[in-house]
Amino acid sequence: MEKITILPDAVRTLRGLAHQGYTPPVAIADIIDNSLAAGADTVKVEFSEQPGGTFRVFIQDNGCGMNDEELKKAMQIGSSSEMARTSLSVYGMGLKAGSLSFSDSFNVLTRNKDSEDVWVARYDMDEQAENPWSITFGRAGGRTLERFDREVGSGTGTIVEWEEADFKDVDMDSRKMRVKPVSDVQEATENYLGLVFNRYMNGEVEGYPPVSIFVNKQKLEPFNPVDDTYLDEDWKPVVDDLSVKISTPNGEVDVPYRMTTYMISDSVSKNESRLGMRDQGIFPYRHDRLLQAPSWLGVATFHPDLNVARVVLDLPPILDSVLRTDMKKSGLALPQQMIQPMKERFDEYRLRMKRLKSQRREAKRKVVDTSKIHDKTNKVLKDASEYLEKPTVQFEANGLAKVTTRFGESKTEMAQIFAGDSTGSRIETVSELDQGVLFEPRWNGSEAVIFLNKSHPFYQKIYFACLGDELAIQGLDFLIHSMCHAELLTRVDRAIEQFRRMRVEMSEMLRQYVAEIDSPGDQVDTELQTLSDK
Repeated sequence: MEKITILPDAVRTLRGLAHQGYTPPVAIADIIDNSLAAGADTVKVEFSEQPGGTFRVFIQDNGCGMNDEELKKAMQIGSSSEMARTSLSVYGMGLKAGSLSFSDSFNVLTRNKDSEDVWVARYDMDEQAENPWSITFGRAGGRTLERFDREVGSGTGTIVEWEEADFKDVDMDSRKMRVKPVSDVQEATENYLGLVFNRYMNGEVEGYPPVSIFVNKQKLEPFNPVDDTYLDEDWKPVVDDLSVKISTPNGEVDVPYRMTTYMISDSVSKNESRLGMRDQGIFPYRHDRLLQAPSWLGVATFHPDLNVARVVLDLPPILDSVLRTDMKKSGLALPQQMIQPMKERFDEYRLRMKRLKSQRREAKRKVVDTSKIHDKTNKVLKDASEYLEKPTVQFEANGLAKVTTRFGESKTEMAQIFAGDSTGSRIETVSELDQGVLFEPRWNGSEAVIFLNKSHPFYQKIYFACLGDELAIQGLDFLIHSMCHAELLTRVDRAIEQFRRMRVEMSEMLRQYVAEIDSPGDQVDTELQTLSDK
């Protein structure tokens, strides 16, 4: 038997690296990791459109730079761990895989303090078939040197340059989108970098200078998702110091990690705090660098109740062996032995947040005149009245009224033509209705008026839960009014009876649907009691 060396096919391997699901912001963030590791306090990202719809992109820093041997090692696929100046590097793949994801050729120019020379290395996919695993390397001269000196000056630093980056049909934030103007990519990059490196930009990371990041000459503002200005004043952040056992060459050890749970104030501007379901979840940091956009990582299930919850998870690099972080440092899978203790604690915090929100709703309900919750709907329906099809009503001497619609005509007792109130309301609440139905249509002359039964459980549990949310109440009102308006246009006796029976059946079904839903303010207390009994 003999040992033989089996080299992978260069073109196929590099093409595979280029399809790791990078987005432009994630690839650029991977390169900036190297800039921070080099001690840079200024990083510049530039996008410029080229003929043919591609873009030239360069990422420049004023870090310590590299000498010729260091640059060679940095261009190696899976560069040696000796090249990782800090634990920001995981696999030594980010520079190459991220760059090749969008450009078939890229250059790295660098100079350190020990040499006046600028060294340049170039990866070119077109050359890999004839010269596999080779790069072009040497001293920079001519225009290349002029470009470096123009951008970096006489000091140290590094430039990574993508020559013809193609951003068409890129996958942005798990949504396929065809990127046309560079502003699409630029805006996504600005938002992502300001979030991922917010601690470095704010000067919070020990051993690192505060870093300024520029995109097309505009300095980025850091976005701390749990900045004090976004936090709910009635919720004190909860810190949980946890640990997980992992195997090391020296045996099994307990590794600490920290989970901090925050509640975001819903009174803060949504644009300012990015308060939306896509921006909520667990924010995992490794070496003070955010690993990925927020998600719940199996600790909780996506639910609107969580739209004010944010959890910061601080992870030491030693946990890389159990976290299954991908090469992009933008994908993370927690092991079950970490998920379970986090879930147990977060379930309690989630219910406390629900109780706090419920208490506020209850307090608000006490000062809200519920008799006026349909006023906005009534105004909209009144304004829209002229566009709705209405019957012709003719009053006759015999105490009857002839009601005519496009579906026919019928005789109706004048007493059933509801006189209504002076406000001309289209939605009115009443204490109860026959057979306990939720709603009942009436005529007010030729206008449809809906009576809503305030004592029906659906009204008590759903409408009251929507207090303060005018759009939700209008939506319910519009749906019921449209059904009733259609019913009133019907003139055939059998159809009229069928509609009536449908209302009775629907009202009973709705009663059953909400039977297991507690009245607003009661549910969370019951759930908390269940937790405390365990």
